[in-house]
Amino acid sequence: MSSGLYSTTEDTITFDADSDCAVQRPHVEQGTYAWALDDRGRLVMTARYEPCPGRMEDLDGNAYTRVG
Repeated sequence: MSSGLYSTTEDTITFDADSDCAVQRPHVEQGTYAWALDDRGRLVMTARYEPCPGRMEDLDGNAYTRVG
């Protein structure tokens, strides 16, 4: 589990701070992803710029289904 700050636009999400990335790489830069819903309504993010390997592994190209 991680915590942090992020901001979004119509098709982009930027992670400004992340507790896991700070442990991996202190002073890590922002990570930016394009986001969209796939044909099944799942959230899919594609890395545009990501200096944090752990966050990229968790987010890039994976599909997330809304629960609840």
